[in-house]
Amino acid sequence: PVRVHRDLRGAEQHDDAAHHAVQREVLVEMALRGRDMVIALEMLSADDQPTVDAFLSGSMSDADFAAHFERQWGFPYALYSGLFDTARAVGIPVVGVNVPRQLIRRVSSLGLAGLTAADRALLPASIQPSGDARYQAYLEAALNTHGPMPADRRARMLDDPRAPAPVSR
Repeated sequence: PVRVHRDLRGAEQHDDAAHHAVQREVLVEMALRGRDMVIALEMLSADDQPTVDAFLSGSMSDADFAAHFERQWGFPYALYSGLFDTARAVGIPVVGVNVPRQLIRRVSSLGLAGLTAADRALLPASIQPSGDARYQAYLEAALNTHGPMPADRRARMLDDPRAPAPVSR
């Protein structure tokens, strides 16, 4: 049985169906225990919330939501459908917690220093890089899973102060 505490955070390898099956089992177990829950997903942004709400309320078809999800996230919806099905069946709120995709792309190409004031308004007022070497190693390993990338882009994604400024065009 799953022991549930006040907060439960989970992670998964995005393309591993077994990870998603475990997530669904945990959701079901928590629901059976009457726990209040919210599912917060990195793969959706706050801009996606009206679409998520329409799907969970039943006013959007599975096919339309699956198409939206795959456009936004890039992984097959079938891997995540169990989470959404459970949330809809039990009434668990689902929220997108990421920033808009366009902003992610701009940070990737420009770094934080290259963002406009409007872009910065979508982020926390202060972003402090972690000095924890273990966390930095974790971030490096995560970036490595995305394939090769130029060193300057990698440094901007890690918000390395040594990163060269992007070239204006």
